[in-house]
Amino acid sequence: MLSLSLAACATSGGGQKSSAPSDSSSSAPASSANVASKSDQDVSVKILGSSVSTDYSGDNILIVEYEFTNNSDRERNFMTTCDDKAYQNGVECGSAYVVSGVDAQAEMNDLKPGATMTLKSAYKLQDTTTPVEIEIKQYFGNDVFLEETINLS
Repeated sequence: MLSLSLAACATSGGGQKSSAPSDSSSSAPASSANVASKSDQDVSVKILGSSVSTDYSGDNILIVEYEFTNNSDRERNFMTTCDDKAYQNGVECGSAYVVSGVDAQAEMNDLKPGATMTLKSAYKLQDTTTPVEIEIKQYFGNDVFLEETINLS
């Protein structure tokens, strides 16, 4: 039953991104390394950088690279631990699909205790100039792992 609940939540669009090769990729840097990080006793999440690009249909997207560390005593993965969202102009950005350089599988890969990995998530942009607020909360709870604003221009 729990597996079905997790699968349903994962497909609800609440910050879960997927990817595949894209036909277009005009990438421009949005920000650089070490934008923000937050730790608690179970996980650590850090934004390593971000860039503006386009998806398969030519829509503007923001690609954010995260570093995810499992500090707990059991296996964890980004998808079922973190609820990642991006907001622009106060409105949640939709998930971006079929994005070159973004591996959807990475969010689902389990990490053993003490392990660290990097992964990328993509969010559809309303425009390429307004800042984007990144918010990562505990997936089943209200604990905020990270809040940071990314300036696009």
